[in-house]
Formats: sequence, structure tokens, C-alpha cells
Amino acid sequence: MRIRRFRLGDEPALFQIFHSAIHLIAARDYTPEQIAAWAPADLDQELWRERMRGIRPFIAEIDGSPSAGGLLEQLLAGGQADHDGQAGLTHAPTSASTSASVREPIIVGYADVQESGYIDHFFVSGHHPRQGIGNALMARLHEEAARLELPELSSDVSRSAQPFFAHHGFDIIEQRHPVRRGIVIPNALMRKRLLC
Repeated sequence: MRIRRFRLGDEPALFQIFHSAIHLIAARDYTPEQIAAWAPADLDQELWRERMRGIRPFIAEIDGSPSAGGLLEQLLAGGQADHDGQAGLTHAPTSASTSASVREPIIVGYADVQESGYIDHFFVSGHHPRQGIGNALMARLHEEAARLELPELSSDVSRSAQPFFAHHGFDIIEQRHPVRRGIVIPNALMRKRLLC
């Protein structure tokens, strides 16, 4: 696994990560109506590109594996995508990605930290949970926070991610009830004081 900086062109893959994380992982803690409001399939892609270019997240990627290639081959052969029509792949099929000798990198997560210490996005692919991706991204955010000499990190954290953030030393400051597309999607403001 590698953690790298955002590059122009990553935006569609990051949308797939965002969408799969919410529809496959957060769906355990939220209603279908909340999930649809939070991560709609019809999200304006131009606004998404602008948002990703604005936050410039760190990207977690892995080398393509035989299992990823197998899924890709299945899709090329007309196989089934998951329940919402998304294949969960982060790159368009290419001859290189199906080759046994050449492995296209696969984006499996992303996270940002702003100069204020605010973590706006932190998502791991719903197709790659519990593989250390979140831990690697969190470690990279802490490195960046140290480089920027930030006194604290904070984020509005979903119910699903609160145990993960707590494990990394974040405390719940307050419960929040933001509204998206007319639907309340509860989360919590979490904060971690850093040693400078």
C-alpha cells in the first residue's frame, strides 16, 4: 500500500470510494433514506471535482491483484455489479489492468487534513474494509499535522467511523444533526489534542 498526494484525474475514483464506503459500510448504521441523501448516485460530478481539488486529500492505493483482475474480467465479460449498479472499481478497464504482468494501482481510500486541523473527508472503499487502509491514512494525517504544527485535529464523524476515530485518540465533543437533501444524518464532532 502507498499513500500519495491527490492528482488531477483522481476525482472519479474518489467518488467511487465515497459511494461504496457509505453504501456498503455506513449502511449498517443509517437508514436507506439517510444513505441515499448522503451519497446519491446523481451527485453533481463537477461540484465533486471542485470539492476534491479544494481539499486535495491523501490517496491510499494498492497494486492490482489477481482478485481485482478477476473482478475486472468478470465485468468485461458482462458479470454483475453490486446492488446499486456500481462495480466498486476505481479505474476504467484497460488492457494493462487485466495483464498478469502489469498491475494498475487501485485507489482504496482517501483522507484530507486542512490547515485548520479539520478532517473533511476520510473514506475507505467498502470493497476493502479492515485491511489497514484507514490506519495508514490516519498515520499520514498525523504526520501532516506534525509538519503543519497543528495543535489539534477535528472532524464531523459518522456513527460508523466513531469507534475508529476513538481508537485513534479522538473524543466526542458534541452530537450533531446535519441535514442533507432534507434528511437528518446524525454525526459527532470529534477532536484530538496533539502534542506539538
